[in-house]
Amino acid sequence: MKALNAVLILLLVACCLSLVTSRQQQRLDYTAMVQAQKQAMRLDQDYQNLKTSQQALENSERVARVARKQMKMEHAPSGRVDYASLGAPLASHGAASGGAINPASNPESNPTSSAAKNGQTQ
Repeated sequence: MKALNAVLILLLVACCLSLVTSRQQQRLDYTAMVQAQKQAMRLDQDYQNLKTSQQALENSERVARVARKQMKMEHAPSGRVDYASLGAPLASHGAASGGAINPASNPESNPTSSAAKNGQTQ
């Protein structure tokens, strides 16, 4: 009978240790879960802030304002803008385009022009 009592007491102690261990692990898991939830909330808030910042940066009015104030840029008048497609020669408008120089019309900068080939200068 004493042997049976000793075995039962050892079994009871082992069950109690197992219960304490599982409760401790449960507490650790709960703490890790709470920390992960807090980090997820922080990351979600950071993501929302980044989306808001991105939308603000994509705002064309803001881009135009920054270009004007910080970079001292201006919109080109529509008469000064020439559109060219690949492979098409550039049209020279001279004074109509605001005095822009077409490199193809400048003999000194165009190595294929006859004046540049002959070494003639103006």
